[in-house]
Amino acid sequence: MESEKKRRASKPKVKSGCRTCKIRRVKCDEGRPACKRCVSTGRVCDGYGIWSEGRKTTYGGNSGAPRIFPSLLSSYNAPVPIPHAACAEQKCVEWFIECTILKIGGVFSSQFWGRTVVQALSQEPAVRHAVMALASTHRYRAQRSDKGTTMASQLSEHEKFTLQHYNKAIGCLHAKIRCHSQRPQSVIVALITCMVFVTLELMRGQYRTSHAHLQHGLKLVKEIQKLSGTSKTGKIMIRTSSQTNEDDVIEAFSRLGVHYALLGHGTKYSNLDYDIQPRHLPYKFESIEQARQYLDIILARAQCLVELVRHIETGMCVATRGYEQYLESQWRLEKDLEIWLDVYRSSLDGFSAQDLIKNTLATKLLGMYHTMASIMVRTCIPWDDDMAFDLQTDRFMTIIREAIDMCQALRTAYPDFPMSGSLNCPLGMAFTMDIGFIQPLYYTAIKCRIPQIRRHAIGLLRLAPHREGIWNGALTARIAEEVVAYEEWNIDTSFTVGKSLDILSLPEAGSSITILPSLCRISDVHVELPDENTGEATVTFWQREDGRSWKVGERKFQTEDP
Repeated sequence: MESEKKRRASKPKVKSGCRTCKIRRVKCDEGRPACKRCVSTGRVCDGYGIWSEGRKTTYGGNSGAPRIFPSLLSSYNAPVPIPHAACAEQKCVEWFIECTILKIGGVFSSQFWGRTVVQALSQEPAVRHAVMALASTHRYRAQRSDKGTTMASQLSEHEKFTLQHYNKAIGCLHAKIRCHSQRPQSVIVALITCMVFVTLELMRGQYRTSHAHLQHGLKLVKEIQKLSGTSKTGKIMIRTSSQTNEDDVIEAFSRLGVHYALLGHGTKYSNLDYDIQPRHLPYKFESIEQARQYLDIILARAQCLVELVRHIETGMCVATRGYEQYLESQWRLEKDLEIWLDVYRSSLDGFSAQDLIKNTLATKLLGMYHTMASIMVRTCIPWDDDMAFDLQTDRFMTIIREAIDMCQALRTAYPDFPMSGSLNCPLGMAFTMDIGFIQPLYYTAIKCRIPQIRRHAIGLLRLAPHREGIWNGALTARIAEEVVAYEEWNIDTSFTVGKSLDILSLPEAGSSITILPSLCRISDVHVELPDENTGEATVTFWQREDGRSWKVGERKFQTEDP
């Protein structure tokens, strides 16, 4: 009888939910980042999925190799109220979780911002103070209704609070590394804090400082992967399914490295040497985020090949392989892009769409970036043949079409979305650390020589002068206008940049197309961003011919908050 009571009292094994509820064998509501059952009972919610016994992870695909950097997510619990925090500090943390993450995360779900940073800030003082500085800056800029009415006292208080926590974060980080320099957790905390610093400096307009932080972070990523045996070739290894904090951090740094390189802002091609595990494309993508991860790698490899060939053909570095091998690399990239597109199209129906608008924007963005990568690969060899872009008109038109579809989706969701002029959003609400349509539209504007198409790209850039990491929509539009003006100064054309455009209609290339001579074309645009929000960006224009490259002009542009 007693054994029968025990059997009745025993609870069934829980197969889903957070780790805490599994141990307690109770039903979990699976709330994020912490479940309500744990929070309501005063327990710490230990998160989801990572601790599953059937999901043991190893580095480099070698199951027998010891893991030097063990999973660190198990040491982070879901966030809890921060003890001894002042009211202003607690409000900053709340703002970060409720507002900042949604804005800087972009249209794709971000494991780094939505999980890693949120979990770390409750236990790591360095991360917490860095987050407070970032949230303070974001809240201040988001709540500005008019730049002209900003009081000096408000700015002073905001700057004081931001710098105070910035310095505290640096102090806490130094103390942690000094006491626990050999612990892998200290390295991950340093990288998380570093990425928060990169974001903060970008939001404040301190571009050079943010770039310095990024370069240090990428160097540290390579070092820890080399020590752990993750990457034996020196390439940065990225996993398609994030399993640890380390995976989330590496993905965030690698993506931002590509952003800088595509703008022509000082990132060396060697820093873009990424690899992915598993390397071969699956038959179907499990999610749109996984499709994006594989495309990120292909895009990084494409940019790396473009930069490498440019360095070789201009004598900036010595070729380590024969010319045929570079042609083979180009061919392989073309095939990888074709396979990716086939897998992506077959997987679209299986993607879950919790947010229909975000899902629509994400699919359009991936289409734009795939098209841009295809153009980059097809035109990179030989490097000095700028006329090769004239064969890519249909692909440039595809980029414009996808951008128009994005605008239509936004207008459907938000009837007040403007179709002309600009949004005039304060920087805090128009800033994201993820990809958007600025990069492919800017690429179209400076590489496509069809007047109607490139001007339509500039018009779309002008529509919403927001910021996507290092990319500034208004600034890139002005740079593209300068390229157009230089290239077409002696071309008889009835088109002007200022002409009003029907943004939601595809441009017509026309039957009679003036082909720009090679010597009229700008081949490269190098951008040096300042360290002040209202400083000057130095933009240099380069031409190339017969394996030589020379500077033909230099302009300075004001960089201001959109």
